[in-house]
Amino acid sequence: MNTHKPIMLAIDDSPTKLVLIKQLLKENGFHVLAEPNAEQNLLKFEQEVDKKVEERTAHLKKEKEKAERENIRKRQFIAKISHELRIPMTAIKG
Repeated sequence: MNTHKPIMLAIDDSPTKLVLIKQLLKENGFHVLAEPNAEQNLLKFEQEVDKKVEERTAHLKKEKEKAERENIRKRQFIAKISHELRIPMTAIKG
């Protein structure tokens, strides 16, 4: 006679955590009942994560390009200032 009582899990974080917990329960001999919409929820979560990664990657790419442009401007400025400072110094040293 099976005297196991069902365990209800409520996980608000992510479907991925729920899948991992189910896997651990199965590996340790627990029977896990299928959750309605679990696969659809996981797919939706994965799509949301992919979208966020794409958005952040695009943002970082723009910021990197901006930083590279600013670095070029900085080097040009330093080269010009260095040149401007050397000309009078050469005249003074004579």
